[in-house]
Amino acid sequence: MALGLLFLTLLCALKIHAQNTSQSHPLEPLKNEIPLQANFQDALGKWYGIGLADNWVWYQRVKKINMFNTLYELQDDHSFNVTYIKHSGNGCDYWNRTLIPSTTPGQYNLGDMPDNFQLLKYTMKVVSTNYEEFAIVHTEKDFTTVVKFTITLYGRTNNLSPAVKNNFYNFAKSQGVPHKNIIFTQPTDLTKPPVQKQEGYLTSPVVMPSMSAQKPTREEPPKEKELEISM
Repeated sequence: MALGLLFLTLLCALKIHAQNTSQSHPLEPLKNEIPLQANFQDALGKWYGIGLADNWVWYQRVKKINMFNTLYELQDDHSFNVTYIKHSGNGCDYWNRTLIPSTTPGQYNLGDMPDNFQLLKYTMKVVSTNYEEFAIVHTEKDFTTVVKFTITLYGRTNNLSPAVKNNFYNFAKSQGVPHKNIIFTQPTDLTKPPVQKQEGYLTSPVVMPSMSAQKPTREEPPKEKELEISM
């Protein structure tokens, strides 16, 4: 009996250690070259956060992330003032950052590096954008012991075509992000288009037909999950 209890205790300890280890270490980023697109200053204004892909394993425990907004404003010194807006039932939360262009077109560094969090380097790379519909950006955070990265799909509206979402999904997979770490956000009341009123009655917003997407060569984009993002 004593040996049986000892075995069960050791088994539980090993399981807890494995869970803690998986939750405290991000997936190792691949060394694949990330494409860069210049002239991001033409993509100023308001964007909707449509998709997120992350090598940090907390995404695997997330069921839902609310849609958020990001505002890019060009300053006189050619840096960007970036405002992140998270919508919740209690209102909106705001974060501000300054991104400074590097010597490499399409790449930006954090201008106001924090002194706490052991952050050594923060880099944003513009992967692809057509300025008027979508943008894909890759953000890498180098800490003293780990490297975390996030790939974000932005839309000028709160809805993008399946073809654009599939391109984002496949790019995230090419960077080593597993299927369960790729999430599409849920629109909130503040990110949904307003209901239109016509001729004395309410109608639903006009839904434009989406582009027909080619069948992906990889897994289908994941279904939405449930929890608010903490940016």
